[in-house]
Amino acid sequence: MKKSSAIAFSVLLILFLSIPGFTGEVLAGKGPAEILNKNIDPAPVLALADQYIAEFEPGLTGDDFLAVNKLKHLLEQASRTPAQLDKTIEEMVNTITVGLAGGRDLGALLTGAAYTVKYDPHSARAVNAMAAILHTGERMEQAVQLLEYNLELAPFSTLAMLNLASAYLDAEEDDKAREMAERVLRTDDENRQAYKLLAAYWFKMKRDDKVIECLMKAAEFGGVVRRKGRDQAKQVREDEVRPEDSLDQMQAKTEKLKDMVPLTTADIIEKEFPDAARQIREKFGRLIDREVIKMPKIPQFNSVDNKGFTENEPLVAEWAKVFVLRHGEFINREKFKANIEETDSDAVADRKGREAGLAYAGKSMSDAKQMLQGMKNLNIPGVSQAELDEAMAEMDQAASEAGIVLTEEPVDPDTPPGFDSGSIFAQANYSNYLVISRSHETYIHKFFQKMRGEVANIIQVYSSKAMAESLRHAAAMKEMEESEGDTEIPRLREELRYKRAMNTLGDTYYKSWAGLYFPQYARKIKPMLDNYWYVSTLYIKNMNDPKVMEREYLRVKDFYMTHAMEAGTGILNGTTFVYLGPTDEEEEALRQAQKASEEEAVAKGPQFLQDFDKPKDDWVKWIEDHLSLEVGTPVLGFKITARTIEFNAYVPGMIAGVKWDMVDNKVQTNWGYGLKAELGVKFMGLDAKLSAQSDFISKVCEFDFDNNGYKESVTPPKTEVNGSFGPVSAGVEAQLDAQLIPKVFVKGSLGNMLKASDQIQVY
Repeated sequence: MKKSSAIAFSVLLILFLSIPGFTGEVLAGKGPAEILNKNIDPAPVLALADQYIAEFEPGLTGDDFLAVNKLKHLLEQASRTPAQLDKTIEEMVNTITVGLAGGRDLGALLTGAAYTVKYDPHSARAVNAMAAILHTGERMEQAVQLLEYNLELAPFSTLAMLNLASAYLDAEEDDKAREMAERVLRTDDENRQAYKLLAAYWFKMKRDDKVIECLMKAAEFGGVVRRKGRDQAKQVREDEVRPEDSLDQMQAKTEKLKDMVPLTTADIIEKEFPDAARQIREKFGRLIDREVIKMPKIPQFNSVDNKGFTENEPLVAEWAKVFVLRHGEFINREKFKANIEETDSDAVADRKGREAGLAYAGKSMSDAKQMLQGMKNLNIPGVSQAELDEAMAEMDQAASEAGIVLTEEPVDPDTPPGFDSGSIFAQANYSNYLVISRSHETYIHKFFQKMRGEVANIIQVYSSKAMAESLRHAAAMKEMEESEGDTEIPRLREELRYKRAMNTLGDTYYKSWAGLYFPQYARKIKPMLDNYWYVSTLYIKNMNDPKVMEREYLRVKDFYMTHAMEAGTGILNGTTFVYLGPTDEEEEALRQAQKASEEEAVAKGPQFLQDFDKPKDDWVKWIEDHLSLEVGTPVLGFKITARTIEFNAYVPGMIAGVKWDMVDNKVQTNWGYGLKAELGVKFMGLDAKLSAQSDFISKVCEFDFDNNGYKESVTPPKTEVNGSFGPVSAGVEAQLDAQLIPKVFVKGSLGNMLKASDQIQVY
């Protein structure tokens, strides 16, 4: 021990050992009731009493001589009645105690004490008083002899054990002193005098940490320390998180636990010295400043829809990259421990990793075995010694099978390895730390598990619908590729539809995911991880055992970094929801294609009319065009041509018919709902007609008997209005096409001289 340190501890020791009332309390016999053993042989004690009477009484003079003679006279009178003798000895011991405290002559005090012992050698108080005087006079051998006899008289007397421990210490029998002080604490763990004696013992052993611990426990405020420790432990355990708790319950409990700080000296001096307490708390509050790790805030960008998210993917990727790098840096520490270099081959890195892993496993198993040995030494009630032996044997066998050599280190019988120790608050703080850190970890684990499931459900449903949409699009495009007609406009229309559908689908499910991830990160994940890191590292920084500090620091940081990376990289799930970009180009391409098609139709219109009017050489076609018989009434119609027979019936609101193609051997039936009306008059020799027909729905079924085929189709709603007056005619037709796009046809003619038609499409 350094000289300055030794002086400081000497001062502390003197201060605590000179607390007012210490000597008086010992000599006054305050303590638990004594159970006296009157069968002990008093001969050695009586011999000592005679020895000191013979040594000191002849030299007494003046008041000392008179006081001893008076004491002898009182004892002689009281000896006739046992009860009176006990009372007189009690009074004599009190007088001697006061005299010793007042600095009276030791010869007179020792002579008087020797006479009280001679009159009743089985009086523990009389023997204790004589021993105390010998102790004060530094006659240690005789003091120890008397105090050992005294302990035989009263084996359960705390006073006897404490005085004997003190005598042992001054007689340089240190191990016996420690054993006796610990014997007191086993029955009275709050005995301050025992802690003072242990402080003196550890000071002689040059164990500064133990000296401080024992002095603190021996202090007047020792009861405050224990009370505060019990109160905090009770509060911590009331808010301990259980696996069966709901997430809301876990959140409420961890919110309370995050404010539980380790007990410090401030907790026991704040009433008497509030300024000092404040300074201590400020100091401990700054302990983790250099170890602060905080989850970053989500970067500011347009995250309202998947369009904005996709446009900011580089920013999102860079943000998530930070989490991966930080986690990778932390994991690399294991590589450094294994001495793995970047240039090492995979085989070399694997070998080094295995060797480091075995070493780490060996260290962990050695620590675990030492902990079991420590529990065995403590002989904890309810813990089977046989089970501990069996567990250690199994550990030895497992280590042997894995090729691990377990190290054997001496085990401190007072403190099992693996637990923090070294200060008055170590045990309480470490116990509370375990509850607090594990409670936060249980909450974080359960929260992440729930969130993973919710995100997975959103992605699964979206992926299923996106796949179905893509298959539908692929089938439509393949059908158009196999078609022989012009498919440019249908192709453009399908590409536009697919792009719109995918953008809408992606945006819908992106918003479901974003509504879950972004608020949960900001309101739950970031605070819960920050709180966990803060409170855990605060307790770790207040630990005393460097090995325990390192172990817990790495464990907490590993848990924190793993979940921080998961939380940060979770933002990349937003890239799952596809945004194919704006549809402006596709819409413009479709408009241009439709416009070109309309211009081409108008340009080729006259040619179509010419081709329609031009007779062909095909005689069947000629018969079809020129040979027919048609008979009809307002409600029935019958028509025969060269290849077909057709029958139609109409009643208001209902249309039905059948048509037989005799050439191709096909029968076609149709039915539908609709209305039609006709009005005709003759004016100035000219016929005027107006007809209108609306087909609300029409279904056609075709049976192909030669090819054994069948198909059916539904015609979209259609309305047609025609009118004529002499050679002038006009008509309008409105219909929905297969894509449900409205189309309007306008036509007109003037005899055979002028014919015109146009088509209007509505989008």
